[in-house]
Amino acid sequence: MIHTLTTAGLVLAALALYAAGADSGSAGFVIAGVAFEMAFWIRRLPRRQDAG
Repeated sequence: MIHTLTTAGLVLAALALYAAGADSGSAGFVIAGVAFEMAFWIRRLPRRQDAG
């Protein structure tokens, strides 16, 4: 449950930062939004297991 809430929080934070960046024209907010979105996708996608 905590994992799901954290993942949802990451995507909501990314959306909020994108909106703040679009509203203020600040690239820093957009870059922070990209970082949060990347963290979201890293948590969301399955990890590969080593073959060896």
